[in-house]
Amino acid sequence: MTSDSDPNAGAIPASSAHHHGQDDLPPRRPDGSGRPAMLVALAALAATVTAPYWTPPVYRFLHLRPAGVEWQARQDVETGRLVQSLSELDRRLAELTDTVAKTNKQTAGFKATEAGMETQVRVIALLQLRGMMRRPVPFDAELKAVKAFGGTFDTLAPLLESVESYASIGIPLELQLRREFAGLAEMLAYTETRPSMVHWLTNFTGWSKEPAPAEEAARPERPSSIAARAQARLAENDLHGAVEILAALEGDAAAAVRPWLGQAQARLAANQADDIIAEYVATTLGRFLNRT
Repeated sequence: MTSDSDPNAGAIPASSAHHHGQDDLPPRRPDGSGRPAMLVALAALAATVTAPYWTPPVYRFLHLRPAGVEWQARQDVETGRLVQSLSELDRRLAELTDTVAKTNKQTAGFKATEAGMETQVRVIALLQLRGMMRRPVPFDAELKAVKAFGGTFDTLAPLLESVESYASIGIPLELQLRREFAGLAEMLAYTETRPSMVHWLTNFTGWSKEPAPAEEAARPERPSSIAARAQARLAENDLHGAVEILAALEGDAAAAVRPWLGQAQARLAANQADDIIAEYVATTLGRFLNRT
């Protein structure tokens, strides 16, 4: 009765019926509306990854130059110019090094040639001086040449200084000195026999006394005796020994032999210089020949 009078009595609520219908229906399949978005995302990702490979040709095709590409191009140009400049600098530096090496080699050759020529000129000057001093002739021009070309080395310079005063007149030879000493010995005997002032006063006053034995022993050797010993040395070709003996003379006798002693000492120095020059020339020419 109730059911007949109320038509909504046996009806189910709409909300309840809706919930029951959803639970009973199968799940709805996707209709494909999100696929385009996914494809666009994948394309954007691929374009981003591959952009360094395809963007330059596209920019060149479209005649576009982005700021980054233009800056990179300028950097490439500057880098190329720098590399080219460095290569050119290396080439020029190598050429300069080669030129300097060749110049140094040529300079060393020139110096060696110049030194060799100077040595030859010095040797010739010394040989000419040696030849002139071995004769009783002036040698002043040869002596000047030796000094000009540096031939007065340590062992030779003192000897050349000792004979320089005879350069304009020449130095007598030992044979001439032996001949001149014969007349010099007579002069020494004359100085010995010539009465002195004390001897003259003694004879005038008539006062004299015999010398004691000690005084006789202490009396210096007579000039004639010294001259005889020197002449004996000269006979044995010992000019140096004769000069040493005559150096003991004193007074008038020493004054009488002084010019001869000067010439004899100059001859001894010239002979010694002759030996030194000969040794120097032989040594120098030996080194020169070994180099060549």
